[in-house]
Amino acid sequence: MKKSDVSRYWMVLGLFLLMLVDAQISNFLKQRFSDNIAINSSLLLLILMFGTFRYSKRYMLIAATFIGLLFDSYFYGVIGIYLLCLPLSVYLVFTIFNYVKPTVASLFLCFIIMMTFVQSATVFIQTIFQVVKVDTGSFITENLGPTLIFNGVVFIILIYPLKKLFLEK
Repeated sequence: MKKSDVSRYWMVLGLFLLMLVDAQISNFLKQRFSDNIAINSSLLLLILMFGTFRYSKRYMLIAATFIGLLFDSYFYGVIGIYLLCLPLSVYLVFTIFNYVKPTVASLFLCFIIMMTFVQSATVFIQTIFQVVKVDTGSFITENLGPTLIFNGVVFIILIYPLKKLFLEK
């Protein structure tokens, strides 16, 4: 077995573990803040974004689809929400970095775009299927804003180790 094959297996296992860790961090933050504020950890999205620099488009789309299926079946019981959003967000990252050089600033902005897309799309899909009822104003102020701020700080803390791990060969 080649080294790249082993690396791909570790990537999927790492994504699965990050899915679980994200849920635990999000639950921890939910307990620490008021009932109105919901901060969602997005380490999974961060690693999916960085994985696009090391792995092929096909592999990352398949991995994102698989993790999306696990996410939906484990957390929602409604298949299709993250099954659709995660691969689309990975495709979005591949598209952005076809035109933009990956600098710290462009990585940060891409991460913000990716998080905004996934958070907004999942709430939109959940609203369509009547899984949740939420108005746009409260979603932006009580969920999206705090999530972007928290994950922006996490990005700043983790950017250099992740850049060294995924971008430098």
